[in-house]
Order: sequence, then structure tokens, then C-alpha cells
Amino acid sequence: MDELLSQISKEVQVTKKLPVSARIPWLDAARGICMILVVFGHAIGGLSGAGLLTQQSTLVAIDYYIYTFHMPAFFVISGMLAPLSISKNAKQFLINNIKFILYPYVLYGTIQILIMNLFSNYLNKPTPFNPFEFLGLIIGSPSQFWFLKTLFCVHIAYLLSRKYLTDNGFLLLCIALRGGVELLTLPSEIAAFFTFSIFYALGVIFSKEALNWPAHSRFPLIWAFIFGLFWIFFTATLYSQDVPILGGRVSGSLLPASITGCLFVFALSGTKIFGNFRPLTYIGRNALVIFCLHVLAVAGARIILMKILWISEISIILPVITFVGIAGPLLFLQIVERFHLRAALGLGPN
Repeated sequence: MDELLSQISKEVQVTKKLPVSARIPWLDAARGICMILVVFGHAIGGLSGAGLLTQQSTLVAIDYYIYTFHMPAFFVISGMLAPLSISKNAKQFLINNIKFILYPYVLYGTIQILIMNLFSNYLNKPTPFNPFEFLGLIIGSPSQFWFLKTLFCVHIAYLLSRKYLTDNGFLLLCIALRGGVELLTLPSEIAAFFTFSIFYALGVIFSKEALNWPAHSRFPLIWAFIFGLFWIFFTATLYSQDVPILGGRVSGSLLPASITGCLFVFALSGTKIFGNFRPLTYIGRNALVIFCLHVLAVAGARIILMKILWISEISIILPVITFVGIAGPLLFLQIVERFHLRAALGLGPN
């Protein structure tokens, strides 16, 4: 672990894969924030599944707030970077998506299904080994890997749309799709595509202005405060469905909460405090490996603490498994990089 922390300290000086000038620090910081929240949210979910949390728990409410924006933010960021990548080399864009999105989806999805089946007796809901679960890679998606599958499909949809639609036309199409998912009951994979493509399209539309926005913003922290207030209001409104200002109960789409939550995180990431916090940007640069492996790390740490060490105190378990969910995959990455296997394992270029 000391070696991992030392490596993080070294990594914050330079990025091995790209020159510093090619990085966009606030995007790395935003990825880092959202990746930490993904791990934290899944850690809460694991504790809830283990029966340590009730639906009335404050942590369950926090989990709800997190889920309003952290995955939409990843789609917005992907959309911001897509036009430039396609303009440089559309063929390479497609190849990279196959190598670093589709391939990790299949590889780590398969590994996770296999491990979860082999050690199912230790899980919150033990089930007998079921080889048909591997079909979930084709029909459905295992656990967190729905994101990679959906992102790949959205990337391909955008790549194909550029032959027939402008970026504005693509956004209008995604708005229509989002309207469909609000009104219709759709299969989960189609619903995910319809739900999140709008965030990707928004990233595409604002990519030119947004990529360097911190350089043109004098008070990003004030914007973070403003967007944060709107995000809390919209999220609280739908969580409780009780709006004192309106004097009644309401319900509706999470879209306003998702958009303002994304803007809140982006504004935070544009501040010197977060944008220059190098361990955070390091996590953001390596978000893929954390995303692919964190569920196994979190579940493994929780099982050891609860079923081997007999620890049931949430205040101990939650921070430990969250830390392991982040540090474990990064430690694995250091081993992989020593043997120059990063690209071979679908975790980014060597």
C-alpha cells in the first residue's frame, strides 16, 4: 500500500500516457469526483443489501442524491471529447471504443459474473451457480457494466449520426428519445440508451465552449454554490415529492436534478482546490480500472470485515470498503503496468 501511495505521488507530477499539455485537469478532477461517488454509492448499496441499513437511513438518502448526477456526468464528459476525437480520426475512434469500452465490458463482466457465482455463498443473496448468467452480457448487463455497454452504443450512434445529422440534430433526436423513456415502459437496455444519450448530446453541443471554460470563469466556486443549491432543491423535491414553496406534492423527471448536479461537479472541478488536487486527477485518469474492478474490491472487503472479522459497525465498514474499492484497483493497475499489460487488459494505452 505504501508503494501505491508513493506511485500516486509520482503520477501527480506527470501522466505516463499523455503529455501534461494534452490533459484537461478539470475533466480529470470531475471524473475523479464522480468515480469516488460511484464507489461510495455501491458501498452503501452493499451495506443496504446486507441488512445494515434501512430505507429510512440517511445514507440511503445520500445514495439517492449521488445517483441523480454521477453517471450522467460521465456521459456529458464523453460527449465533450467525442467530436474532437472523431474529427481527428473516426476510424481510430471506433477502434478505441472497441478496445477500451467493449473489450473491458466483456472481459471484466465475465470475470465478475464468474467470481460472483463461485463465491455466491458469501454474498448478500446467495444463489447456486448459474452458467446462463453469462448470457447477461448479451441480453442485459452485469451490475455496473451497463454503463460501458450503454456508452459504447451511444458512441457508435453518434459516430453514425454525423453522416446524416448535425450535432444540433443529434441533440434533438436524443431529446425525443428521452421523452419516450419518460412516457413508455421499455426494456432496461433501451431505457438506459434513451435516458443517458441526452447527456452525451449535451456534452457534444457544448464541447468547444466547455473544455476550456475554467480559463474564462472568474468565480467557479460561486457557480458551484449556485448550481449546488439548484441540484439540492430539484433532488429533494423528487425525493420527498413535497415542495413547501408550492404548497403540495409533485413528481416528475430527474432531468433538472441531473443537469444541475453535473454543473455543480463541473464547477467544483474548475476551482483551483479540486482542479489542482493531483490525487483526485490521478483517480480520474484511471477511472476505467476502478470502474471495472471496484465492485469486486468493495464486496470482498465487506465480506472479510463482516463474515471473517465479525465487524458490523457501519462507521468502520463504509470508509474501509470505499477506500479498498478505490485503492485496490489502482494497486492492481501498478502490477499490470510493470508487465506492460495495460492495453492487453483493456485498461488504456500502455
